[in-house]
Formats: sequence, C-alpha cells, structure tokens
Amino acid sequence: MTDIQIESDGEGASAYGNPLKAACEGFESGRLSHDSFDGLYEQLHAEGRRRVDSLVFEHGLEKRLAEICSAHGLALSLGWYLCHDRVSKRRYWIKLGRSAADWNEADIAATERISKRKSGDHVILVTFDEAQNVFLGSSRLATGWTAWEDIRTLIRSLTGRNPRAIREMSAATPEEIAPAVAYIASLGRYSRKVISIRRRFVNGVLSPYFHADPTDLDAFVLAADGKLSCLEFKRKYPARGDKKYFGLDEVPHVATMRLMTSLDIRMLHILLVAPNWTDSESPVRWLYQSDNAPKWTWVVGWIDESALVEGVKLITRGGKSGQRIGTRFQRAIDWQKLYELHRGLKMDDVACAHLASMLKWLHPELASASYSALALRSIPQILYGSRAHQ
Repeated sequence: MTDIQIESDGEGASAYGNPLKAACEGFESGRLSHDSFDGLYEQLHAEGRRRVDSLVFEHGLEKRLAEICSAHGLALSLGWYLCHDRVSKRRYWIKLGRSAADWNEADIAATERISKRKSGDHVILVTFDEAQNVFLGSSRLATGWTAWEDIRTLIRSLTGRNPRAIREMSAATPEEIAPAVAYIASLGRYSRKVISIRRRFVNGVLSPYFHADPTDLDAFVLAADGKLSCLEFKRKYPARGDKKYFGLDEVPHVATMRLMTSLDIRMLHILLVAPNWTDSESPVRWLYQSDNAPKWTWVVGWIDESALVEGVKLITRGGKSGQRIGTRFQRAIDWQKLYELHRGLKMDDVACAHLASMLKWLHPELASASYSALALRSIPQILYGSRAHQ
C-alpha cells in the first residue's frame, strides 16, 4: 500500500511519539504478531486505561452471551461495526468474522433488514488472512458478494478518500493498565488473538479509513421466530447531583437506537453497575474483591424513544468512557424502563434464563431498577463523596 497518501486533518501524529501508530505499523511490517502477547500489550499500552478496562468486561459478557444463546436456541453474532462516511453521508455495516464462513442466521437477518431499507448503506464482511497478514473484505450487492480484496482498497473505492493519519491516544502507564493486562494475559491464546486482531482492525483500518471512530455493535441476537435484537453493553453507574439518571450519548447511541428502530431491530441495553462509583481507578481491580462481589448489579432495559426522559439532558467528558472526543451530550434514560436482571457479579442460571427470555421479546418478571436501590448497594464513601461523576 505504498501508493496511499495520508490525508491530514490536523489530528494526526508522526510515528515518533505515537504508540498506537507504531503498533499498527508493527503488525503491518511483521515486527509484531497477533500470536504473541507482546503485540497485544503494545496495542493495549497505546490505547489508554479505560479502553483497556472495557475489553475485560466485554470479553466476559461475550462469553456469557455465547453460553446463553447456545442453551436457549438463539443465534448470536459478534464483531459488527457501524461506520459513517461524513462526505457521502452513507453508512457502512461491517462484520469482522473469524473466517469467511463466520456468517450465521443473525447476520443474514441483519443484512436483509439493512438491504430492504434501500438507503444506499453497504454491508461488508471482513476476515483476517493470516498468511497474507491482511484484512480482506467482500461487499454485499443485490446480485451477491463481491470478490475478496484488501479491505483498505475496498473502502477507498467506496468512499473515494485516502486515509487520515492514525490518531494518538492518551497512552496508559504500565501501572494503570496492570489489572486489565493481568486479566487478559490469563485468557487462552485464541481469546487474546481475537482481541489483538479486533483492536488492530479498529485502530489501523476503520478509524483512519473512515476518518472517524466506528460505533461498536456489541451483538446481534436472532430468536427462532425472527425477532432480531441489537445489544449494547456498558459498565457504568448513574449520574449524581440533581439529575440522577443513566445517560445515553446522543451520538452515537441515541442515533443508533433510532436507526435500529427503523430497521425493526430492538435495542437491549445491558448495564453492569459496580458498587464503586468512581473513575479514579481501574474497575478490574474490583473483580477480585470478594466481599463486594454481591454488590454488583446487572440492569437491563429496552431502549427506544419512549425510554428517553423528555427535557432532561446530561453532559459528560469523553475520556471517562474511553472515548477520544471531549464533552458529550446525553439523554437521560427513564428509570421505569430499566430492570434489575441480577444482583451479584456473576449472573446465575435464573438471570441467564431471564435474559434469554428478553431476547425472545418476552416479559420475565423482573424488579424495577432505581437510583435509590443502586445507591444503597454502593460503597458509601464513594457514593457520598463531594465529586459527581457520570
């Protein structure tokens, strides 16, 4: 790809002093390998503590979802990203599969809904070719799939733009990411490799070639009767102060919810609320605090327009959720739309069955979630401190 010219948008940085760019180029040149933990660590160190922390919780939920879907006859699809071309205003739905065969009933259902909308959106299947050390993509057309080609070439042919420089993130110190790194290092080689490939794909392909970070679509789940859900997972806690709500980013999450609604895809939000309501340390440390394990709470709710509190908006800083942007505006989620799925860090069989029922669009009997109930389960010195966080 030596013929590609890098566009500058004022946010790029040279490889010198840009650890993320160095990591992406290291994989490209073969200096780093997805089979080696050293390669993954170099990426993690470049991404910042909150992003790395989130990988731990996302891995745990994905593993649990796979077990739930397998036991309850649900089709689960992971690895989807939604990208926007700000010039053409087109959307690109991209599935990163483990292989060209990683395409199931949930993927087919999502693709059919996207295609029926006739909005000019593109659906692209991507796989990583280890022998060539390149991501290959195939675009869905009315007549079938296009031939496999380097995904960077495919994206450039669709957008007509050269990539921007890989942006520099606030690299974490080894001490800051130590808990998450220790957890990820304890995973099997295959799981670590999947994480490494995904992060290279996002940082080295999607973000620079679309000139914007993609929206992660955590999972699509298809029930036997054709009901399709999109899951959004967050580890977070409600805002404090005058507006005691969970917030939902106007961009991209409210916009994504509205898009899914237009496709007849319901958005199920799964929130994991830790007893520690603070951003000052890695939440991965708390996973090993057995005394506080029962105080974690899983909260779920279907999010549509009716779940947004009219006239109530929140403001939060991007860095607090691992985002690279600054101030973000959020809509408040109505407490009447949220339910307690489980109290405790590890979902039990009953909670798993209830979650499976919701993914079939049924209505299991769950207690309503509330700010006061979550507050009582939090660590008091954190909850009643002087600083308010979201």
